[in-house]
Formats: sequence, C-alpha cells, structure tokens
Amino acid sequence: MNPRKLNQLIFITLLAAISYKLPLFLDLTKGQRINLVIFLVAALLWITEVVPLFVTALIILFLEAVWLKPNAPGTSLSTYLSPFFSSVILLFLGGFVLAKALETYKLDEIFAKKILQRTGTKPSSVLFGFMLVTAFLSMWMSNTAITALMIAVALPPVRKIDDKNFTKALLIGIAFSANIGGMGTPIGTPPNAIA
Repeated sequence: MNPRKLNQLIFITLLAAISYKLPLFLDLTKGQRINLVIFLVAALLWITEVVPLFVTALIILFLEAVWLKPNAPGTSLSTYLSPFFSSVILLFLGGFVLAKALETYKLDEIFAKKILQRTGTKPSSVLFGFMLVTAFLSMWMSNTAITALMIAVALPPVRKIDDKNFTKALLIGIAFSANIGGMGTPIGTPPNAIA
C-alpha cells in the first residue's frame, strides 16, 4: 500500500473513532452511533477508494456483524447478512465462481480439444460435440457467458474447415444448446432466479 493510501486509511479510522465520541451525537443510542460510524467509514472508503470497492462492502458486513450484533441481543445475524446474501445473490456468486474456475484452469479449451479429438473432422460429429459440451457447461454458467466462451473456443479450429454453412450451423447450434442447457439448473438462466 502506498503512503498516500495508508495516510487516508489512518485518517478514516481516526475520523470514525472521533465521530463515535463526538458530543453532537451523544443523544443517539449506542446502536445509532455505531451505525453512523459504519456509514461514515463506508462513505469515506468509497470516496477515497483506499481499498477496492468490494472490500469496502465486505468491511461494512464485518463491522455490522462485530459491532451491531452484540448491541442488539434480540436480532439474529441473518438480519445483518440479508442485504448482502439473499439466495439469488448466492446463486449468482456461485455461478461466477464456477465460470472463473473454468476460465482460470482453461477447462473450456480442454473440453474443446477433447471434442475435436473424439469427434474427428466429420462436421456433424464436431457440431454435436460442441453442442453437447455447451449444453453441459450452460447448466453451471450463464447462457450468455458460455455462448461467448464456446464460440471463442470453437471458431479458430473451425475456420480451418472453410465451410460457411458449417460455421453458421455451429454458431446457431452453440446458441441453442446453451439455451437448452440453461434450463437444467437455476444458475444456467440467471434471470429466472430473479423472477
């Protein structure tokens, strides 16, 4: 961390501590003062971007769980977590993690190479292989993401064939199989989870 950001972080921490004890806010309850401090910390962290924005969001969650929960004995931890972790958000998060894992470990490219090894050069077999893998991956990733991913993987080897009709069939086949595979699980078609 560079010295400027470190100084900003120290300033934000001191300002938060001072604002908690400021006489102006003494007529507030302890919980209200804690909420005010969390708000100030979050606002200043977002404005200064001392830490990445997602870290600021996690800091808010952490501060609420650590400071507010002990001061409100009747509330459960889920009260504080609900704005951050609804079941749909967790579903999206899981899909993003799976997509990133596929990308990081280049599993999509491995699948494409395996398809071409097993299907040979017969166009109908290559098309079926790509559609099968696309449908399977689309069950675990967003339809749009997997379509873009598989088209990027499929086009370089297919360009060597130099058959425009086959290229069209492959593009349409990948798009349709992503839609079909997306119906297999809720994460395959994320808008359905929201509805």
